Amino acid sequence: MKPPNWPNWNELQHSFAKALSTPSLRVPPPITSEQSPRPEKRFNIYRNNVFASLIEVLAGRYPAIETLVGEEYFAALAKAFIRAHPPRNPVMITYGGAFPNFLEQFEPLADLPYLPDVARLEWAWNTAYYAADATPLSPQDLTIVAPDEIARLVLQLHPSLSILNSPFPARSIWQASIDGKDLSGLKLDQGGEESAVVRPYRHVNVIALPNGASVFLNAIKQGAPLGVAVEQAMSHDMSFDFQANLTGLLSNGMLTGFTVTPA
Repeated sequence: MKPPNWPNWNELQHSFAKALSTPSLRVPPPITSEQSPRPEKRFNIYRNNVFASLIEVLAGRYPAIETLVGEEYFAALAKAFIRAHPPRNPVMITYGGAFPNFLEQFEPLADLPYLPDVARLEWAWNTAYYAADATPLSPQDLTIVAPDEIARLVLQLHPSLSILNSPFPARSIWQASIDGKDLSGLKLDQGGEESAVVRPYRHVNVIALPNGASVFLNAIKQGAPLGVAVEQAMSHDMSFDFQANLTGLLSNGMLTGFTVTPA
């Protein structure tokens, strides 16, 4: 039987979670300590451990961001994110996906406009790492397609694949940060970069895409037949090379299957 004055369980969970993320709040009753007359001290220890664990999770998801802003600033930034976006799922591999958008809206980082896209690349890496396995398509698999059917091909992309199109050299910034290289040679006005993140086998690969490739891939992702996807890519960039792009998709394990739409 529930003791007298014991709060509703859902209300207690809500107040407990809110107190964890808000240091100014007191320990929600009836929570107490059997070994201390001041449960606040033990609750503060627990609160600090929760934040430290979640900061460690975010640092593992976003190592390049931590390098770019510094460990101390990243910890403060992560705390602000945790308060705004506490975990909603007990599975920690899903935590942190809102971080790139949080960075985009975080006013103190307005002078570092490339950070959100670097973070999006890092989240894509994390997503690819945990994505389902799938056997990539080989060039030989397409030899059964008749020439007059090529435009009607609907290609299936690898489940780990993410496509990123940034107005900044986000991939180069990420790579330099991961490799511990000097960033002084990178210029924000050197042009944007199109990238793909995929794990066709055991390792996650971050791949530079040629111009127009992201438009081509996004059209395929939306289920467009190959002929339509090529048209969209060429309308975006007349230098789009279909043969080179298809070869790149196959060699990098980005495709897993295909169907042919009726004539």
